[in-house]
Amino acid sequence: MAGAGAMGGLVAISRIGANISVEVSWWMQGLIHSLLIVAISLAGYFIFIDPEVGLLKDLDLYPYPWFSWFFWGILISVWLAFDFGFWPFTEVAQPLKGIIGWLIVMAISWGVVFALGWGIGRVVPEFAHTRGGDLGYVTGVLMVLFGFHFFGSLVVSWGMWPWADAGLKQPVLGLGVWLMALVMVVIGWGVLVWPTVRLPLTDPEAVLPAELRANDIPMGLNRSIGWFYSTIVFYLLTLLWDNKPFALLKNHGLVAISALVGSMLGGTGIFLALLGLAKIGFVPEGAREALGPALDVSAAWMGVCINLAILVWFLGFANWPNTGFPNIVRYFIRTVICVGAGFAIYFAYHWWIAVNWFHEPLLDASGDTDFGGNALGWIDWIVYFNLIYGAIFANWPMKLKAAP
Repeated sequence: MAGAGAMGGLVAISRIGANISVEVSWWMQGLIHSLLIVAISLAGYFIFIDPEVGLLKDLDLYPYPWFSWFFWGILISVWLAFDFGFWPFTEVAQPLKGIIGWLIVMAISWGVVFALGWGIGRVVPEFAHTRGGDLGYVTGVLMVLFGFHFFGSLVVSWGMWPWADAGLKQPVLGLGVWLMALVMVVIGWGVLVWPTVRLPLTDPEAVLPAELRANDIPMGLNRSIGWFYSTIVFYLLTLLWDNKPFALLKNHGLVAISALVGSMLGGTGIFLALLGLAKIGFVPEGAREALGPALDVSAAWMGVCINLAILVWFLGFANWPNTGFPNIVRYFIRTVICVGAGFAIYFAYHWWIAVNWFHEPLLDASGDTDFGGNALGWIDWIVYFNLIYGAIFANWPMKLKAAP
């Protein structure tokens, strides 16, 4: 009864925020959403993280544990907003719901980082924060790579099958989805990541820089990252296509299985296409030579930029257009906009902004270009705030005038 009373108090307090809303058009919401998340990302980075001017630069937060903290924050945002549907705060109105959600995300993400690096790492040294090349952080944070796919796709692509079909309600529904996704994450991470990072390393020289390692056991860490990020690109593209073609199947189980297989096959095609673009000039020659076999990770760099564009379009611009065109035309418009914007983000960040604005490492050994940085860091930093504002705060106080 005490818990129910406390929750009732939160709901009552939140009514104040519920009365604050501003009706906007879809494009205005998207524009404000985009400007706000970029502004917050820039402010947070330059004030605290930047390795040259950040107030906390002496703590050596760049690139790790900074990467680790917001990577886990991305995943925990998915748990809270999608898997568990904000249970038990579903009746709490914005902005209080968002504040509570963000506090939960920050607390758990920092808790996981410290538990892995300073706790589990004492027993399982592969996770230790003291490993050379930040590889201890990398070992843990790559769980997020698989988690973002499975914890999200089991909701938006699978429709929470089979648990929703069984009539389960939150929190049991979310727990069922969470546990099923966890099994998939452990399998994927165990097969593609663990063999490349376990001690002793087959190639000790491959630990620097950690995020660009080239180790061919069994697929190669960089190839694994590039390929699996590409499967995420395909999965997120289905957000633009209303989960087509899989949603055309009538059986929910077939929809789920076909979505899983489809993301693997479609992601493979995307990986090969993005890697091909890298080899013909999307990554400059000097950087290609410096990266060597680690060039496979460039597919993930391009992929994460496309993913950001899709998520901003979906959460900020309300996945326009939703009316006024035949389905195939709507899907084409969304895809062209998001893929085009994704490549624009990639070129702006990697070819200029990373080195000249964010003081990130130059990757072009020839010095002929300013190509540098790591999109899996900075671009995912914006993805983090995109999820916090778009999914956790639901773009408060903005409210769409009508469906776009």
